[in-house]
Amino acid sequence: EFRRVLFRSLKGAVEEYKPPERSGDRGVAVYRDRAHCRYQLGHVADAQADIKVALDKYPRNPFIVDLAAAIAIRGGHYARAQEFLKDLAEIEPRKENYHHRLSTLYAAKKEFDQALREADLASGRKPPLHEIFTNRIDILIELKRFDEALAALATIEQQFKGRAAKDVQ
Repeated sequence: EFRRVLFRSLKGAVEEYKPPERSGDRGVAVYRDRAHCRYQLGHVADAQADIKVALDKYPRNPFIVDLAAAIAIRGGHYARAQEFLKDLAEIEPRKENYHHRLSTLYAAKKEFDQALREADLASGRKPPLHEIFTNRIDILIELKRFDEALAALATIEQQFKGRAAKDVQ
């Protein structure tokens, strides 16, 4: 049910967790997935509360640790994000995912040269992830490297053609 609702509405997906939680479901998926939805909605405090529960249950799960880092970054808690990133460096089997999250931290801190170095390392991920490339484009724009940003945008437009990745701005 969650996945069906998620693709229609993040708010609806968050609401879908109320019945399982009321019925006593304390599985990690409830907290992890709801944290992800709340993060996407920009509800950082609520996302932090949910991801804390998920981390308490599975502190070495790369997806959960990555999401915890992303939430901390969005909330401006950079030192906490750095702690999560230290853990992620140890447990993430795909190092490109680690480099992507580190890139988002540097970008949030407006350290765009370092952010671009990490984004370039992340860009080698197979299979590619749309958000890795759009993050890199955002950084190029911040660095006022507009021609490179346009070229990268054209490349990912072709690479992800026909997929649901229509959020390049």
